[in-house]
Amino acid sequence: MNRRDLFKTSLAASALALAGRRAEASPTPAAAPEFPKAPGLTKSVAEFIVNTKYEDIPADVVDLGKKSILDGFGLALARTARIAWIWMLLPTCGAGKVGEGC
Repeated sequence: MNRRDLFKTSLAASALALAGRRAEASPTPAAAPEFPKAPGLTKSVAEFIVNTKYEDIPADVVDLGKKSILDGFGLALARTARIAWIWMLLPTCGAGKVGEGC
């Protein structure tokens, strides 16, 4: 299975899942739609990943991947810094007085 076949299979499975939903509201809870049948999909994805070499990946995709990883690190660092500021402000505001003039 090549990339296009994999994409078509996953796209078809997604379309089947969406087609099973109804837009109208019903008084009784609707049963969960059945998961689309795609036999061998996991095996095909695993084989694709295992057989893909670094040299096969286009340079622009590698660059985008690197930027995405850096972005994730930046978000994690920003969140950590925000939590640190909150913990530094709590003792100055007094216990239980957060939001009262702090």
